[in-house]
Amino acid sequence: MSDSALDLAKQHHHAGRLSEAQAAYREALSQNPDNAAIFQLLGIVTCQLGDLDAGVQWLNRAVAAAPLVADYHCNLGSALAKQNQFQSAVATYRRALELNPNYPEAYSNLAEALNELGQFDEAVAMSRRALALRPNYAAPHHSLGRALRSLGDLDEAIACFKRAVELQPKFVEAVINLAAVQAITGQADAAADNYRRAIELRDNSFEAWNGLAAILVRRGRWKEAADAGRCALQIRPEDPDAAVNLSFALQGLQEIDSALALWSRVSKAHPEVAAVHNGLGNALQAAGDMAGAVASYSRAAELDPTGDTFQNNYLYGLYFLADCKPEFIAGEHRRWNDRYARPLFDSTPHANERDPARRLKIGYVSPDFRNHCQSFFTLPILRNHRRESFEIYLYSSVLCPDDLTQTIAKYADVWRNVAGQSDEHLARQIRQDRIDILVDLTMHMADGRPMLFARKPAPIQMAWLAYPGTTGLSAMDYRLTDPNLDPPHEHDDRYAEKSIRLPDTFWCYDPLTRQEVSALPALNNGYVTFGCLNNFCKVTDHTLSLWSTILKSAPHSRLILLSPQGEHRRRVLGKLDVQPQRVEFIPYQSRDKYLQTYHRIDLCLDTFPYNGHTTSLDSFWMGVPVISVRGESPVSRAVFSQTTNLGLADQFVAATAEEFCRMAVDWSAQLPRLAELRSSLRQRMEKSPLMDGPRFALNIEAVYRQVWRQWCGANRVLP
Repeated sequence: MSDSALDLAKQHHHAGRLSEAQAAYREALSQNPDNAAIFQLLGIVTCQLGDLDAGVQWLNRAVAAAPLVADYHCNLGSALAKQNQFQSAVATYRRALELNPNYPEAYSNLAEALNELGQFDEAVAMSRRALALRPNYAAPHHSLGRALRSLGDLDEAIACFKRAVELQPKFVEAVINLAAVQAITGQADAAADNYRRAIELRDNSFEAWNGLAAILVRRGRWKEAADAGRCALQIRPEDPDAAVNLSFALQGLQEIDSALALWSRVSKAHPEVAAVHNGLGNALQAAGDMAGAVASYSRAAELDPTGDTFQNNYLYGLYFLADCKPEFIAGEHRRWNDRYARPLFDSTPHANERDPARRLKIGYVSPDFRNHCQSFFTLPILRNHRRESFEIYLYSSVLCPDDLTQTIAKYADVWRNVAGQSDEHLARQIRQDRIDILVDLTMHMADGRPMLFARKPAPIQMAWLAYPGTTGLSAMDYRLTDPNLDPPHEHDDRYAEKSIRLPDTFWCYDPLTRQEVSALPALNNGYVTFGCLNNFCKVTDHTLSLWSTILKSAPHSRLILLSPQGEHRRRVLGKLDVQPQRVEFIPYQSRDKYLQTYHRIDLCLDTFPYNGHTTSLDSFWMGVPVISVRGESPVSRAVFSQTTNLGLADQFVAATAEEFCRMAVDWSAQLPRLAELRSSLRQRMEKSPLMDGPRFALNIEAVYRQVWRQWCGANRVLP
C-alpha cells in the first residue's frame, strides 16, 4: 500500500502536478512516517510550490533521518540557497562532498553559492572540480563563467557561458549572462540577439528585457528601447535600473516631460537610491535645468560615494553653473581626489627604460572611438603621428563599435578593446604594455575612467580634449591647454595638473563631412536669424537674458534654438520675453541635418558660462560666425581661443555682456560684411591652426618628448 501511494506521488511529480504530488507524498508518509526518502521528496515538491520555509523543514528531517546520504545534504543546500542563506548552503554542500567526494552536482551548487558570497577564486576551483568529473555538465560551465566575469577574465567567461548554452540551449540564466558580458565587451549585436533569445525562452525575464533596453539605448534605437524598457518596468514597477534605460530612451525620443514624470514616480518609491537621483539629474539636464541636475548628482554621490558615475556627473556638471566660481570647482575636485582617488595610487616604480631619445609608447584612453564628436579631434592627430618616433596604443571602451571605430583602429599600432575591464585590471595591462605617456581623453565626462588614472599605471599621465578643465587627480601630471584658454601665469593653481600650453590651439578639427556653405539667408529673408545649436543644457538664465536684449534691440530678428520638446520651451519663451513666432525650436537631429540648419542662420550667439566648443567649430565650418564673451574660466573662453586662431577675436568676442549685446546688434545691420565673411570663413578655417593636423601633431609630439626628457632627468624646462 505504501509503495503504491509513493509511486502515484512520483507519477504526479514527474508530470508536473505538484499539488497532487504533495498530497500523495503526505499519504505515503502517513503509511511510513519515518521514511527519509519521502521527507526529501516532500521537501523538494514543497519548495517547488514556493513554500521554502516548509520545504527546508522537510529536507532537514530527511538529513536527520539519514545523515550519511549525500543527496539529502545537497538538496537541503539548494533550498537554503533559494532562501539566500548562502553561508548555510555552503556548509551543507561541503558536508555532501565529505560524504561523496565525486559528486559533480554538489561541486557545481557549491560554486554557485560561493559566487553569491563573492568568493570567486574558490568558485572557480569548485566549478573546475565539477567539470573534471562531468565535462559536459552545463551548470558548472555557467558557475565558472560567473566567477571569471567577476575576476575580470571576460573572454573566458564568454566561452564558459557559450559552452553552457551549447550543452543546455534552454538555460535562460546562461543566455542572459552571456548577453550581459557581450554587452560590456562591445559585442552589442550578439548581446541583443541573446537577450531576445532569452525573452523567447522566458518572456517575463526582467534581466533580459532590461538588458535589451540598455543595448538599444546605446544604439540610439529609441522607440525599441522604450518598448523594451516598458516591458521591464511592467515586470518590476519602479525598478531604478529599468527606469534609467526607459528615461534615456524617452530623452532620445525627446519626450523630456515623460522622462521627468517617470522619475517623479520612481523617486517616491526609492528616495534613498542613488541611481534614481542620478537619473533624475540626467532628465533635468536634458530640460536645461543644470542647477537641478547638479543638485541631483550631488545627492546621488552622497547616497553612493563609491559610484564613479555619480561623482563624475557632479564634478563635470559644476562647469555649467553660472554662479559656480572656479575656486569652488577646484576645491570640489580636490576634495573628491583626497577622499576617493588618492588612496588608489600605486607607488610601484615604473619599469620603463629611461632613454630620452627612444621611440615612445603613447596610450590614449577613451570610450568614444566611434561616431562621436570626439572623433573630429582624435583623427587629425592619429593620422599625423610620426610612427618612427611614437608607438600608438588605443585603449577603447566603446560598447557599440561602428564604422568609425574601425577607421580609428587602423591608426593604432596596438588596439585594445578594454570595454568591461575593471580599472584595476586595465591598470595592470597598461603597466605590462609599458606605456610611457597615458592620455585621458574623457576626464569626468560620460564613461570616463578617472579611477584608472588614479592608480598611476604610466609614469607620465596627461589630460586633453574632453574639456579644458581639471581632473582633480593628484596622479595626473599635466593638462593640455592653450594660451587663450589659459593665459600664462594666470590661475594655474586652479588645476591639480601642471598646465602645458600648446602653441596655437587646444583643438584640431576635422568635420568628417563636406556640407556646402550656403548664401547668407538674411539676403533673401529680409531679417537676420540668430541661432544657437549648442547643447541645450548650456542655455542658462543669464544667457537667455542677454539674448532677450539682443532680440529686442534687433526688432525684426529671429532666433533658432536647439531644444528637445517639453515644458521647458515655455520657460525659455518667458525668459526671452519676445513674440513667440520670433523663436523657433528645433529638435536634436542627425549630423547632416544639424549642419544643414546653419544654412538658415546668419549669426550664432554663444552660451555662458559654458561656451560652444565643437558646436562653434561646426558653425565656423558652415560659414556662420559666433559672437561670444571672453570669460574667466577656460570653458567660457573657447570661442575666444577659436576666433583668435581665425584672426577674428576682436570682431566677434566681447569683453563684457553689454558689449556682447551691442556687437550682435551691430553685426545684424552689416549684411554685406556678413555675406562676404560667410563666403570666406571656411577657407580661413582650413588655413588656420584649427585644421592643420600635421602642425598640431608636431606640437603635441614636442610636448610628449619634452615631458619624457624631463622624466628621464634631462633637466629640460617646461613652458
